[in-house]
Amino acid sequence: MAVVLVDYENVSSSRGMRGVEYLNAGDKLYVFYSACCAKIRNEEVNYIKNSNCDFKVVKLVKKGKNGLDFYIATTIGMEYEKGERQIVIVSNDKGYIAIADYINSLPCASNRRIIRSANIENGLAMLSDVNNEDRRRLIVENNEMRDLVEAQKYIYSKTVMRKAIEKVLKGTKFEVDAKKIIEYFESVDSPSKKAIYTNYLHEYGLKEGLELYRILKNVI
Repeated sequence: MAVVLVDYENVSSSRGMRGVEYLNAGDKLYVFYSACCAKIRNEEVNYIKNSNCDFKVVKLVKKGKNGLDFYIATTIGMEYEKGERQIVIVSNDKGYIAIADYINSLPCASNRRIIRSANIENGLAMLSDVNNEDRRRLIVENNEMRDLVEAQKYIYSKTVMRKAIEKVLKGTKFEVDAKKIIEYFESVDSPSKKAIYTNYLHEYGLKEGLELYRILKNVI
């Protein structure tokens, strides 16, 4: 799991919160801010809410040169003392590299990784904890480039599939679950009939799962 410390005054205008959607319930998110940058986008608020991460905001009490930098450095020390070893400092200020270099040089377990990143996404992708592997893979996959023609075909096929499922479910007792059923198909690339059958037996039980599979099998 990760501790993410955002130098919001430094990155609020440069998409430093990019990647906040990848946070989860095991993470801690600190946002350090001053009066000049006291607002956050609604989209980011919703991502934080849905992540169930431990979210804290820390406001600069008194104006002063590098005030938030000292707040962040102090918090890093406090979290490190608590045993946190996967820490991301989100800032464009390269001075934080010295903090990361120092702590990374201390005798410690091999899973330690303290880094500075320009945004949350890149920082999370660079963490080394084995528990971060699925998240790291997802970030890499989402940032891979895709051929435009292939992308169009993929989106078109999903649209056709969605409409076909809506049509066969209309008027059945499963119509109320159409959104959830479609979300499963959209979350998996080319699911096999066996995988679909197994999924709905698990979801609805033997009798209704088989009934739903029989309705869907002609359109998948």
